[in-house]
Amino acid sequence: KFPLLHVEQHRLAGGTVFTLCKTRVKGRPLHVVNVNFPESSKDVDKRVADSKFVCAVIQKIPSMQEDVVIAGNFGFPPGVYPEADLFRPELFMDSWTVCKKNDAF
Repeated sequence: KFPLLHVEQHRLAGGTVFTLCKTRVKGRPLHVVNVNFPESSKDVDKRVADSKFVCAVIQKIPSMQEDVVIAGNFGFPPGVYPEADLFRPELFMDSWTVCKKNDAF
């Protein structure tokens, strides 16, 4: 329904790709970031590096003026793995919801 104005795909060290898209909704820019971290990765350093890379790309978005939605499978429960600290709710201005297993809508 909404035309994509910009699409970026970035390959992560863990082998997956995350996508950043930009569109306009009701005249306002909206960035959508879709991540899919592999849950099976045992390499903590690689998972942390991938998370830092995603955060660095997100920080380049002028989010003070433009809305950003970050969604996907992060592959780790909150607060359990070191990379989870990079996505703490208090680091995001508006809201942050961590879905539990089988939470789908």
